Amino acid sequence: MRRNRRLKIGVFGVILIFIAYFLISNYQVPVELDEVKEVARTTNTLRNIAAGNYSWNVTASFFKGDIICGLVQEPQPSSENISWLNFLEPPGTYEPYGYINYPHIFVFLELYNGDELISKVEMVWVNDPNAKPPINAHLFLYNMSYLYDHEYKFPVDTVANTWIVLTPEGASADGNYTLKVFAFGAISPPNDIPPTNIALGRRLIGCPYTYFLPLGVCSAICGVFCIFISVFPKIIEREKRKLAERKR
Repeated sequence: MRRNRRLKIGVFGVILIFIAYFLISNYQVPVELDEVKEVARTTNTLRNIAAGNYSWNVTASFFKGDIICGLVQEPQPSSENISWLNFLEPPGTYEPYGYINYPHIFVFLELYNGDELISKVEMVWVNDPNAKPPINAHLFLYNMSYLYDHEYKFPVDTVANTWIVLTPEGASADGNYTLKVFAFGAISPPNDIPPTNIALGRRLIGCPYTYFLPLGVCSAICGVFCIFISVFPKIIEREKRKLAERKR
């Protein structure tokens, strides 16, 4: 075997070894999935609201590192046909969103671990007649931002276009976390019209690259074989001669 050919085979083998190392070392890398497992939910029915038995918050237990997500769904109109639509701000300019073309309401999500405020999200819901609603919905999410130390931070992470990521860097400690919801409109806060559902969930983490392992093993075997051929060509030539003699 010519030297140049041996060199090319050897280099190719080294490349395969590097590829194998990358595949094998990354086949168990965790990846954030576009899926949330619900942990706790508060549901406010019209009957409970009429009886004064409703809640604007929900509490659930999480572990350190969990990516905590929140869910808020617009309340249904009461028997007197009173809903958040009765508390909308008129179109206008608001920081940091600029000019909002539709009547809207501001909704705040505050996540606490005990008495410590972990994160705060400001949401703007608008009454957009051109939007395609889910069943019985009237308000639609226009925009939102994280609020830290009275400063707006963008962008807000979402999962499956439904759940809002409240701890993008993961929970800071084990404990019971409480999501509190507040709504503010043009008139007075609709304190007696809570969201239909308030929920907390955990973003799922998976390892979607497990198929890297068999690919890496095959790449490693091929790489070792190529290097062996380039370093010990006489052994390969000797085996070829023996095989040729047997066929005679």
